[in-house]
Amino acid sequence: CVWLVLEDPEAESGWQIRPIPPTWVMSYRGGSAFAPAEIGVIAGNGSYLQTVPSSNFILFHGYNPTDPCRQMSPIESLRQTILEQVEADTYRTQVWKNGGRMSSYITRPKDVQPWTPEQATRFRDSFKEAWTGKGVRGGGTLVLEDGMEIKSATVNAKEAQWYEAKKLSREEVAGVYHVNPALIWHTDGSTYASAKDNARALYSECLSPLIAQVTERVNAFLLPMVGEEAGIYTEFDMSAKLASSFEEQASVLYTNVGGPWMTVNEARARMNLPAIDGGDQLIKPLNVSTGYEEAIGGSESGDEAEDGREPETDGEAPQSEAERSTRAITKAEPVHIKAHPTEQDADDLVKALRLFFERQSRSILPKIGAGGEWFDSERWDRELADDLEPLLMATASRKGSEVARLLRSDFSDARIAAYIRKMAEGRADSINNLTSQRLKRAVNGGEGEPTPKEVFADLGEERSKTYGASMAAAAVGWAALEAVRQAGPSAQGATKTWVVTSDNPRASHAAMNGETVPYGEKFSNGMEWPGSWLGDPAETCGCQCEVEITVP
Repeated sequence: CVWLVLEDPEAESGWQIRPIPPTWVMSYRGGSAFAPAEIGVIAGNGSYLQTVPSSNFILFHGYNPTDPCRQMSPIESLRQTILEQVEADTYRTQVWKNGGRMSSYITRPKDVQPWTPEQATRFRDSFKEAWTGKGVRGGGTLVLEDGMEIKSATVNAKEAQWYEAKKLSREEVAGVYHVNPALIWHTDGSTYASAKDNARALYSECLSPLIAQVTERVNAFLLPMVGEEAGIYTEFDMSAKLASSFEEQASVLYTNVGGPWMTVNEARARMNLPAIDGGDQLIKPLNVSTGYEEAIGGSESGDEAEDGREPETDGEAPQSEAERSTRAITKAEPVHIKAHPTEQDADDLVKALRLFFERQSRSILPKIGAGGEWFDSERWDRELADDLEPLLMATASRKGSEVARLLRSDFSDARIAAYIRKMAEGRADSINNLTSQRLKRAVNGGEGEPTPKEVFADLGEERSKTYGASMAAAAVGWAALEAVRQAGPSAQGATKTWVVTSDNPRASHAAMNGETVPYGEKFSNGMEWPGSWLGDPAETCGCQCEVEITVP
């Protein structure tokens, strides 16, 4: 496309931009083969507008193997595909418009006694009265005589492969424009996790090259046209994308600030609650409060001299910034870290599990009783692990980064990627193993056992909630411990405490409530943290206990 840049005394900026449709550009004149000196523009109604010099327009175009000044439209590559689709749509319209509207017809053998006109009329009327519309025998069993047969005459879309042709055309068009088809329409393999990844891909893979092209053109040509000073540049405001996801926006701001960024009253206002006394003060965590005060240039406790100089140190040598930061940390209160998952962590896993069990039931139930092997453990372990991995990674990354900020250290997602995959595979193997055992008991038909269909109904409703909550608690518990391990020397002397949160815990876990051990040791039941997928299934399945870490 072409941007026409014109002076406008009435506009606040003094300029206006008029996008010119590519179909209005009729000629490129002068200049070189790579940069025309002017363009001839004709309006869509055929009226001549003007010849525009290069000093008044910005040209945006993609790739053309035969002309570096113009873009070859992707439609040219899709012309044959789109033409086939148009012809197919025309044919389908003709079928619906001109085809017979019969759902079925009845035949009689040629060697039986022919009907008289009265007999044929009587059969037709009685059939219409009894079996069509709201006939008295609708839904019953039709009994025909004299070797008569009823045959279907409906259009068979499956044999005509209309859906396959439509799907192929859509995928080819999406591919030419570098768009994942799952962004445009639902696919059979779509999950909640893949939907989130597709949303990110929209910016990183589809829109990113276009955004970069527009940004570079504006900075290189538009800013000099309007007389901006050197060093001034433009960029797209990506906050609009984050505005639709408050969780992502809050996480980005928290990471950038390094601490709370909203007051109590600001949060209460969002929930339409009245303000409270003292709610306008920004809360500062105890373990980082001293460092925060140093960062903003002083404290409220009077430790700094009135003239702004450092307080006297009784003859001690001046300390460096690193030494002051270390001193601030060592003087702070112990850091208590509760590895508690958010509701969103558990909900995401529950949704993924329900979609998985629904997909699994559609595949397995028709095979039961048909003979042969009906439960492919390798396939289901792989698919479930693929569904769980990005969710466990997101949960662990969020918690690990949160703990790292409290410890004033860094948290590396790259260092946990391999372990998260193993965690997803371990959970998938455990869940599918239990599912297989329950289905086999159901197939054998033991007394009191549910049917295979009832097994999947329970998996999709109750078991998904239990599994999701358990995995979320295990992921944040491990991530908190991993953040302490990555913190290294700054977390020396850390301890961990087993905390029971369920109303109906195992007896062994209830007895361990409050048990505290050094960070690097195991709890009395042999587990390193609650819900560890490496532990005994009798101790881990459905466990919703949490771990609390204390760093002195």
